[in-house]
Amino acid sequence: MTVTPFPKATLVTKRAAAKEPREEKPVATPSAAAGWEQLDALLHAIEGQVTYGLSPISMWLAFADWAAHLGNARGSVSGSGLTR
Repeated sequence: MTVTPFPKATLVTKRAAAKEPREEKPVATPSAAAGWEQLDALLHAIEGQVTYGLSPISMWLAFADWAAHLGNARGSVSGSGLTR
């Protein structure tokens, strides 16, 4: 079985013979929203590099938890090298 490609010249001549108007595709113009989306993506990428992919909120909660435990450790604070 031999497959023959469709001749392109036939397609062009039929379209030219029918004189169909070609639909013009709208040109994509950059919008203000696209600029803000790029800025948002850039800021998220920078934040990910600075925090090594960890959520800043989770780091804050871990610090607050550590500080609460340190505040509740009454006598053992002096043994850890931290003074009150």
